[in-house]
Amino acid sequence: MLGGATGALTKTGAGTLQFASTSGTYGGVTFVNQGFLESSSQNTGFGDSVGKTVVNNGATLRLTGAGPTPNEPLELNGNGVNGTNGALQITSGSASLYGSVTLASPASIRTDGVIHHFGAIAGGANLRLTGPGEYWTHGAANTLTGDITVESGFFVLDKQNGISAVPTTVIVGTNGLLGGAAATLRNFESNQITGAVIINNGASWELPVAHLKGIPALHLTARRGQVTAGFLQMCHPAVPRTRHC
Repeated sequence: MLGGATGALTKTGAGTLQFASTSGTYGGVTFVNQGFLESSSQNTGFGDSVGKTVVNNGATLRLTGAGPTPNEPLELNGNGVNGTNGALQITSGSASLYGSVTLASPASIRTDGVIHHFGAIAGGANLRLTGPGEYWTHGAANTLTGDITVESGFFVLDKQNGISAVPTTVIVGTNGLLGGAAATLRNFESNQITGAVIINNGASWELPVAHLKGIPALHLTARRGQVTAGFLQMCHPAVPRTRHC
């Protein structure tokens, strides 16, 4: 898509608008107000990194295919189309994000594939991660002040030692009965968590034994009289990052 940095695009209507190009000079702000804005591009289908994309409550920015890599900042609001698709959705394959993700209000991200995020997660609202896939957080420190809830799927902490991935409370699982949606926090480096960790019923936390340092509080919760609820799974340090314990 072509254009300068002064224009703007607003997506309305319940349908899907797809960006399939692999490059563009458009640098304005894109607003996703309704329906789906979708990219299957392996490069910069949303234009260059000057502008940002704002996803408003009830709409979804959806990444599909084998490797879309938006470079621009994203601003997320709400839980997406039908309240289940997430303000940001990765439907299949593997996608990479290089810009920041800012939570302007409580928002959810749904991963049915794998997303590698190399920017910061910021903003003052809560983040909810859903879907069976994997959300990897790399690169710059996350600065959000709201809680992170891993409702299902995997939240993978892969920043360098001492760079904050979880500056606030992270809640893994929704404290439902065993057999509910699986939720896992996966930890690959030390000193990435500066808030509390809550592992709810049926959820799990995977980390190498060498990376217990720097964790201020751990809560394993139970309900209906169960003594054991969440699971703390200790991994051998030799376990590769491409697979779980």
